[in-house]
Amino acid sequence: MGIPKFYRWAVMKYPRIVSPAKEEPEGPDGGNGNFIYDNLYLDMNDIIHNCFHPQDRKYTGIHVFPPMTLLEVFESMFGDMDRLFRIVRPRRLLYLAVGGKCIVNIANIPTLNGTNHRVWREKYELELALGEVDFAITSPCPTEPEDPVRGENESGADFAARKRDHTEIRMKYDLEHRQWTLSNRKCLLVAKATIEEQIRGSIPECATAKEYLEKIKSQFTGSTKATTSSLIKKLVNEKFTGGSIREHILKMNTTASKLKEINLKEEDFLIHLIFASLPKEYDTFIVNYNMQPKRWGIERLISMCAQEEERIKSSQGESAHFVKDNKRKNFNGKNSKPQGKPKWDKTSSSSSQGKKP
Repeated sequence: MGIPKFYRWAVMKYPRIVSPAKEEPEGPDGGNGNFIYDNLYLDMNDIIHNCFHPQDRKYTGIHVFPPMTLLEVFESMFGDMDRLFRIVRPRRLLYLAVGGKCIVNIANIPTLNGTNHRVWREKYELELALGEVDFAITSPCPTEPEDPVRGENESGADFAARKRDHTEIRMKYDLEHRQWTLSNRKCLLVAKATIEEQIRGSIPECATAKEYLEKIKSQFTGSTKATTSSLIKKLVNEKFTGGSIREHILKMNTTASKLKEINLKEEDFLIHLIFASLPKEYDTFIVNYNMQPKRWGIERLISMCAQEEERIKSSQGESAHFVKDNKRKNFNGKNSKPQGKPKWDKTSSSSSQGKKP
């Protein structure tokens, strides 16, 4: 813990700062023969590691086995702390330093603006994993164990043994529950801090970060389907029109990789491919599908497309009948007025000009 090799540098530069300490019982004056110290700083990471892995310590001729229970670990930790405290005997302050990787770089997470949900979720989970605070979104909340109840025919020794075993289970639960609670709070705060205010206001409050992420995902399900449709249509309609064939292939490969990132299933890909092959009369039908959170299977797609086909046919028949009944009539009757400019007969006009009035 702390700066690597700092202790070595300090000892080499100031060798007199290190003084031997005697682990002796207290004398008549209350001291143990050591210097008088005001403060004691304990590196708890080193103590905890040695208590979990005592075999890493340097023992001479002694084979040490690792602890079997958490109770043994805590007893070893308290023993080491008491021993160091008796040696130093600080008069003012005892500082227990416990460190860990709990840093999340929020700057690396893009702000969720409605069009980048996939990228935002990937960066969000990556930063939480690097900061080792993703326990709440990867594991459920620990279940509290029930306290043991003594049976009617159970002896006192057996019940005491069960209570002793339950103490270890309870201690493990308390540690995991506290870790999960802290992780859940940090995950919620990071998620809310990286979402635009308009989107954040439309998401209901949730007790857990996992539930909050599901609410966010449900709001962008439709946009994911719309993105899939546009990518497939672009992939189908893409044609090589000259230039570099390498750039053309790389462009299509990039489009296909975006579909792979969406985790599109084979049936969903087929559905969107069918949509891309439909004429423009089905555009409204496709938009309505993209707005729905649920996904269709092939059977439901056939049923819904058949209904839409009947609707389009009926609407086109009515429009055709309307146009047929409202065609411009051919005015050839006696009472009809001539349309356009009048055309004069040259022969009649010339003969009428030759007659005398």
